[in-house]
Amino acid sequence: MPLVSARSAAGAAGPQVDSVLVDLARARSADMATRSYFSHYTPEGGTFFDLLGRYQVPYLYAGETIARNNYADDQAPSVAAEAFLDSPPHRAVILDPQYNSVGVGQAIGTDRMHYYTVILVRR
Repeated sequence: MPLVSARSAAGAAGPQVDSVLVDLARARSADMATRSYFSHYTPEGGTFFDLLGRYQVPYLYAGETIARNNYADDQAPSVAAEAFLDSPPHRAVILDPQYNSVGVGQAIGTDRMHYYTVILVRR
């Protein structure tokens, strides 16, 4: 996985996959795909911080990165990972060594647009 390799190359340990964060990341991606928006804010103004609070996820520090593309199913994940690493703000979140838990979600809209969400937290 390119993101794990990039963290390793940067000297950051790989975060542990957390099933609750996976569920939240999937929910964020599904919401964007279903309602056809692409933003860190829902149409109502909510954020992933609201989800963390609603599901009582403890954290000291948290970050979210999102991506979307309409590449073929077999190319879309790697294109999203490359986009994260090519964007300085997203790269900074992905490579930040203080994060120790992660959840990744993907959803595909009816228009075949792929939505990706990565939620990282420090516990």
